[in-house]
Amino acid sequence: MFYGDISLNENIIENFLTIDGFFNNEYTAILLEEFTKPVTYQRVLSAIASGCTKANVISRKAQMSSSLTSKYLSDLVMLDIVKKDTPVDDGNGKNTLQYS
Repeated sequence: MFYGDISLNENIIENFLTIDGFFNNEYTAILLEEFTKPVTYQRVLSAIASGCTKANVISRKAQMSSSLTSKYLSDLVMLDIVKKDTPVDDGNGKNTLQYS
């Protein structure tokens, strides 16, 4: 699993970030354990990973309603899988929630 002949960073990349890494599918296993509809949560996470940060954009990218997206985002925030940010000002005088 971890190799003494390469650095810690290289071990992390090898085990977590490569397709054949030991822990590559760990997040999928967590979703399967925690949620009854892991595919839906995976769609929301994929939208966030692709750069979507606002709930309405995440909804469109995940191809689901805003109300469902809000529910799934709340669950993911509660489990500390997703972080919910409230910027001071988005430049238009509005405080828009963002997810990462």
